[in-house]
Amino acid sequence: MFSVGVVVPCYSHVEYLPECLESLVNQTRPPDRIVVIDDHAPNGRLIADICDHISGIEYVRQPENRGLSEARNTGYIVLDGIEVVVCLDDDDMVAPGYVALGLQALAENPAAWVAYPDAQLFGFETRTWAQPDYDPATLARMNYIVCASMWRREAWEQVKARNEHGYDAHMKKLGGWEDYLFNMEALLGVRGGDPKAAVHMGHYKYWFLYRRHKTGSMVDSANANQPTIRRYMEEKMRLTYGVELPRDWKQFYNFGSSSTT
Repeated sequence: MFSVGVVVPCYSHVEYLPECLESLVNQTRPPDRIVVIDDHAPNGRLIADICDHISGIEYVRQPENRGLSEARNTGYIVLDGIEVVVCLDDDDMVAPGYVALGLQALAENPAAWVAYPDAQLFGFETRTWAQPDYDPATLARMNYIVCASMWRREAWEQVKARNEHGYDAHMKKLGGWEDYLFNMEALLGVRGGDPKAAVHMGHYKYWFLYRRHKTGSMVDSANANQPTIRRYMEEKMRLTYGVELPRDWKQFYNFGSSSTT
């Protein structure tokens, strides 16, 4: 089975970091490595202390605040040699069987670069969030492959070979959507819309625990700046990959409706 590493960028949600890390170390199939990337947070000493008190956590501090994309790129570099990588935000969690289920999905679908889950929203908003089975045309209109999905390292390496950076740091200035752009670059750009390039883990469990905040979340900020972000993404996909995105986009994340599945 594949080696697995997890990248946890941390800057503004240090209070949730212990829960996030505990959800990783308590997996039925624990990750081989877990690295916290301190994005030059003002309370970096506290982040380091949290990492010191949980066995097996690696800590790396960025020399300056560079944003979520660069933190993830740094994580990939630190995890050199790891075959499957998960990027988990510091305020989110994963259910105990998440890693095992994702590895099973990738093993059963050797052409897939990513295995993505359904989710359970919690915090300010509590409900289930089911995702559709993979369809490239749907991804071009709406993001449903969450940031905590399990990616083969090859995807990041090939995107980096095309765009020279991996995750796009310019998205920090625009307000977000880093993971949506990466999903498009990898699956619609490099893989050319191959329907086998992604696999849904299954609808019967909600393995990704996504914390919803009342105000000020990155998703809300990005949705508010949609026109500017869309223009940037459309231009990049066209110039770098020759992919024309449709104009009938929905917002970054469509949280759908409640489910009792």
